Amino acid sequence: MKQSKPTIFLTFLCLNFLISPLAFGDDIVTESEFLFHICSSFDNYTSNSPYASILNQALDQLASNASPLGFGLSSVGKDNLQNQVNGLALCRGDVLPANCKNCVATASQEIQERCPNKKGAVI
Repeated sequence: MKQSKPTIFLTFLCLNFLISPLAFGDDIVTESEFLFHICSSFDNYTSNSPYASILNQALDQLASNASPLGFGLSSVGKDNLQNQVNGLALCRGDVLPANCKNCVATASQEIQERCPNKKGAVI
């Protein structure tokens, strides 16, 4: 039986706040605040490798695809399953498209700092 190769699956949930600040009478904050992250894979990749390049392409696609509707998917490297990267971004419904795009872009950077060289992560 052929064993499948691991692929990275990044998930970004951009929630400016888990609980609305309006409920507490605070001003709305447009800065992205990440409440948690999970490095969900034991598989690693090497910096400056073809995989790292594909990962950067997938993260860039997520930021552009997520802004209009608050939901985005990316899949890069489909020709080589060993280097395939899949990503998912989801913004809360009341987040403005510009803030969603900013959140996903920031999450793309943050996840690489919080889970360096990991092939699976959630932020």
